Amino acid sequence: MVSPSYLPRPSMDKRTFLKLCSAALSTRLLSPLLAWAQGKKLRNWAGNVTYGTERVTTATSLKNLQDFVRKQNKFKVLGTRHCFNGIGNSRDQFLSLKGLNEVVALDPDSRTVTVEAGMTYGQLCPYLDSK
Repeated sequence: MVSPSYLPRPSMDKRTFLKLCSAALSTRLLSPLLAWAQGKKLRNWAGNVTYGTERVTTATSLKNLQDFVRKQNKFKVLGTRHCFNGIGNSRDQFLSLKGLNEVVALDPDSRTVTVEAGMTYGQLCPYLDSK
């Protein structure tokens, strides 16, 4: 479809175009630097959402986990970073369960497995395949 010649066409001078391009480019280049300067930032697994806090604790045992929970008034549990919005962002403490990734029990007769909270599907599948 051909646009009618009587409709005004938006125009942009060279200077405005260069300013807009520079602003867009510098934002993409500077935003990781700004995030770094503000403290540790995390990204979701796709890399398109940034969130975080400077305070991330990784639980490595059940006792370690229990001690952490007793001492904290407010915290968020950091999962596998499958978050596509700002709900993962926090000014409070993050607790990572990544260090709790062991198989607790395997019962071949009932075809059940009990795992710690930090076990990922990618870690579990090879284990089950070998059994």
